Amino acid sequence: MQKMKISEQINKLRMQQQITENHLNLLISTVEKLTNQQKEIVETVKIVQEENRNEIDKIRAESDKKLEVTINQMRVARNKWGFDSQSDFGMKFKVSIGSKTVGKLFRVVGLAKKSKTGRIEPMRRAIESGKAATEIANGYEVFRWHHEKCLEHVENWLSSHNLLGKFYSFDKEKDLREFIQYLYNVYCDDNYGNYSNYDSENSDDSDDLF
Repeated sequence: MQKMKISEQINKLRMQQQITENHLNLLISTVEKLTNQQKEIVETVKIVQEENRNEIDKIRAESDKKLEVTINQMRVARNKWGFDSQSDFGMKFKVSIGSKTVGKLFRVVGLAKKSKTGRIEPMRRAIESGKAATEIANGYEVFRWHHEKCLEHVENWLSSHNLLGKFYSFDKEKDLREFIQYLYNVYCDDNYGNYSNYDSENSDDSDDLF
């Protein structure tokens, strides 16, 4: 009889031990789940913080770009007066460009055409609208361009092709010249002199009576 009581007590102890182990295992499992959830939350917070930083950097970069474009336009706007030669027109940009490059730009935007002699001359409508004029200097016909009207025409064309920001984003003459050359290759049918390629760095970009 006593042996049976001892056996029952042992069985009860084993059952209590099993229940305790089950509770411990459940507690351990719960703690592990909470730990994993905490890790996931930390990783999620890191990802969100990184995305926010990237978004802030993107907004800041876009803002800086818009500011730079505005500054460039303002610097150009200071010089809007009278009629210029192509050379003078090109010199009034923040990143200056030479006469022949200006001539290409004018052809791209429809202000100018190539004459039979290969020179750049104003389109008839450019003269009629007061954007260009002709005069005689030292026995030669010279073309002049109204800075404000021509600049407005150029910027309107660039805006209509979503290229205004791109045009004013360059800070090196070589890059701007190559960009204008690219536009020239795309929008002008024939070649202008020897300027069918981008490598025009070594060519004379002087005013040439334009």
